[in-house]
Amino acid sequence: MKQKYIPKSIVPSAHILARVNLSGPYEQDVYYLRLFLLSYANSKDTYNAYRRDVERFLQWLWYIKGQQLTEVNRETCLEYIAFFKAPPLHWIADKNYPRFEDESVLAFNQDWRPFVAKLGQYQPSASGLKAMLACLSTFFTFLIQEVYLSINPVQCLKQKKQIVGTQVSMQIKRRLTPSQWRHVIDVIQKKAGLNPSYQRHLFMLTIFYLLGVRISEVSCSDKRIVMMSSFYKDRNNCWWYEAHGKGNKIRSIAVPDALLDALLVYRKHLGIVGYPTPSETVYLFPKLRGIGGLGQRQIRSVIAESFELAEHSLRVKGRVDDADHLKSATVHWLRHTSISDDVQNRPGEHVRDDAGHANISTTSLYIDVLDEQRHASAKRKKLLPDDTSV
Repeated sequence: MKQKYIPKSIVPSAHILARVNLSGPYEQDVYYLRLFLLSYANSKDTYNAYRRDVERFLQWLWYIKGQQLTEVNRETCLEYIAFFKAPPLHWIADKNYPRFEDESVLAFNQDWRPFVAKLGQYQPSASGLKAMLACLSTFFTFLIQEVYLSINPVQCLKQKKQIVGTQVSMQIKRRLTPSQWRHVIDVIQKKAGLNPSYQRHLFMLTIFYLLGVRISEVSCSDKRIVMMSSFYKDRNNCWWYEAHGKGNKIRSIAVPDALLDALLVYRKHLGIVGYPTPSETVYLFPKLRGIGGLGQRQIRSVIAESFELAEHSLRVKGRVDDADHLKSATVHWLRHTSISDDVQNRPGEHVRDDAGHANISTTSLYIDVLDEQRHASAKRKKLLPDDTSV
């Protein structure tokens, strides 16, 4: 049967860790892996997430266990969970590297690794482990439907909640404190005052914080181009931002006045007057050179530079702890920071809808005001009660 076009990134890349003849006993595994991923080719975020988790599992299965998919059982899954929680150091990179140095000839990048951990501190979250198991379960279900497997080993796991270790009171920790966020903005505002090119940095930080968007919702890709016309005004003169979120779900995010002000300043920097129009064909973040809008890699680079500048400034001021915290920050921390601050001032349902959460319980993870009050009251507890006897 003739294969459809297969993205180069589907090719298993664990060549760095070991050499296995994939044209031999693993050929069928590779064939069904490709079929599975191709079924998600129209949703880039889902495709990338599934590729990452299935790829990691198969690298471990092929190169460490020396087994095929047909040999996987419940015990295999338990072994992989333990591996996933603590992979060897040579499986972990300090940052995201492209899989290939030259995709045209599939020239493998020797710096690429299946896992990534800044500062070498790899510690998977409960949500990450849960997502990984959900992905593998979907993969195994697909293999059953293709009559390649007869059972789903993930579904055979007992007490998955205990395995994942999800805590009901889990809070979002990967975010910036109000003081750290103010410092980042202050540093970039000063840079923009001295060098107009930093107006893009400033507006990018502003849109992430005031809208709480994901990077995929403001970046250009093969599937979608993001224009200024994503901002629109309704008949009540309210401004909104149309975001294409996970699973290609479209939602409208309420645009605050502060963002509209920042938008006008940024557009003036680009040589554009006034607010965006529905027919406008200006990219949200135009490239400085060439034609087109910024993709995720370029946006991450801009935000990373902003964080680095703020981190250096913090170290100069002697705020070492804040600087160390900021050094670990990523673009997605801005979304966490935005939602965490938003829930302090707005109804939870409003924040839920703007953030694109399917359930209010997800938004509730960002609420820690009551926890602070609970901790403050606990500080007054004593080992011995006051003696009130007469």
